Amino acid sequence: MLIGAVIAVVVAAAIMGLLLLAKRSQSLKQNGKEVTATSAVALLETEEEKVIKVLRSNGGSAYQSIITEQCRFSKAKTSQLLSALEKKGAVQRYKKGRDKIVSLNEKATDGN
Repeated sequence: MLIGAVIAVVVAAAIMGLLLLAKRSQSLKQNGKEVTATSAVALLETEEEKVIKVLRSNGGSAYQSIITEQCRFSKAKTSQLLSALEKKGAVQRYKKGRDKIVSLNEKATDGN
């Protein structure tokens, strides 16, 4: 009798473990896709595209603080994204007072 109870507890624990594992693997998916290093890079590209979109909607240039507000990024995240976009040649930044003006380059306005 005691052996049957122990077996029942072990089986129940195994089933609960499998259910938790299945639920966790589902939470690692985003919109039905596995979250991998490749998709993390795609998210960065999406954030860069969001910055480009804000610049386009503001006539091709905007204060860096405006980009931060409209994209809802932290100041540090905005700065990192803009640095990456500068390295790619998509934008240029100019200091104006305590803020910076960010402008799209010609090639960025044509392709994206």
